[in-house]
Amino acid sequence: MSDMPDRALLESKERDELLQIAAALGVEVAPRARKNTIIGAILAPEGEVGTGKEASDGSAEADAASDAPAVTKRTRTPTPPADATPATGADVPAEQPAAASDPGSSTESAAEAEGEAGEAADSGTSAPDAPVAEEGNRRSRRRGRGRDDTQIVGETVHCDGLLDLRDEGYGFLRTNGPLPSADDVYVAARQVRQYDLRRGDRITGVSRPAARSERNPALLRLDTLNGEPPPEQPERPLFDDLTPVLPTDALPLGGEQSAGALAAIDRLSLIGLGSRGLLTASGTRSASPLIASMAAAVGDQHPDIHLIVLLIAERPEDVTDMTRRLETSGEVLASTFDRPPEEHLAVAELTLERTKRMAEAGADVVILFDGLTRLARAYAAGGNGRHQPADAVGAAITSTLRFFGGARNLEDAGSITMVATTRTSTGNQVDDLVAARLREAANLEIALGEGLPGVAELDAGEVSLDGDRSFSLGDHR
Repeated sequence: MSDMPDRALLESKERDELLQIAAALGVEVAPRARKNTIIGAILAPEGEVGTGKEASDGSAEADAASDAPAVTKRTRTPTPPADATPATGADVPAEQPAAASDPGSSTESAAEAEGEAGEAADSGTSAPDAPVAEEGNRRSRRRGRGRDDTQIVGETVHCDGLLDLRDEGYGFLRTNGPLPSADDVYVAARQVRQYDLRRGDRITGVSRPAARSERNPALLRLDTLNGEPPPEQPERPLFDDLTPVLPTDALPLGGEQSAGALAAIDRLSLIGLGSRGLLTASGTRSASPLIASMAAAVGDQHPDIHLIVLLIAERPEDVTDMTRRLETSGEVLASTFDRPPEEHLAVAELTLERTKRMAEAGADVVILFDGLTRLARAYAAGGNGRHQPADAVGAAITSTLRFFGGARNLEDAGSITMVATTRTSTGNQVDDLVAARLREAANLEIALGEGLPGVAELDAGEVSLDGDRSFSLGDHR
């Protein structure tokens, strides 16, 4: 066609101009056709240029072909019907990459693979169809969901520990002391409700091994609750509902012929069951030796009283020494100084809850605590995530007072006696504030001054006792 423009001229024009030229020549092109497609339609021989739907379809097909990425077409040679591949086999390659990319698939064991093959055989599915199973089902089998507990391999074992409850209602038996460990036993919320379990209960029972989807063993049977069979447990009172009263029974520490600090304490102001006492040390003076002497005296002279020595942020070697001293006469619960504040709080609070459960049952418990000042520091450090820095000190003091206030003598029940160490004149303003508030809550204070000799050499004149907040022990003075 002599009046048709040449390709070089058309290629120099814009796409919109090419569309106008195509419309003037009566050539129909797709609205989204590319520039080369429009030029080809304009330069096409007259017999190939359609004026109807054929031209539009052809242009659309050419445009779609140009938009699609280049692919390699594969053809499959027909095979005899007897050897034909099932239609579902064509979908297998699409499922396999998803399974291979699953992070958990690399940890599949040979036994589990055989189990999946067995499941496919039991369901009547042929071997080629087994990989077509849904990916979610494979993941469910990997996680152990849908399995019966009766298939768990392992023997039941005896368990013994303190119950630590969570806010969600379930809990764990701390079998290796008050801190979490891999051997802790899970206690379901249903069991907590069934036996009216509380934090700090001493529980013995039987546990089963952890299932594949679990981290801890689980409690199967509860044998004893605080030393008694659970069905025979009477209705237990709540600690906060019991009436606190003044101490009425004395706790003498020194013998008839004893001397030193313990004899001085007995002569000046006897400690009573249910007292809250402070051992105040100033400067670099340490009250730990006096705590050790008191622990030995209580263990030797009062075997009917349950003795607990609580050590917070203490040196590991001092914990070992105290544990060996009280190997048969008491228990030592500790968190050393190299542990985080959260562990200090967990040990102290679970210990106090344990003594509350014992007092509810009528037992007398003595807690010798070293040190209350370090617990206040742990509360201040642990509270920074929940309070503003200006409120952390106030929250720490409140929490420490709440802990110290757990010691009391209970009417028609047992008692909790707490003698705790505090430090003053350390250069830390928080320590002095805590000590001042604790003095208001204590009914006995033993002050150890700077430069005093060892505990074994102390006499009555070297230990000052604040008797203003005394108790009804007049006959024993």
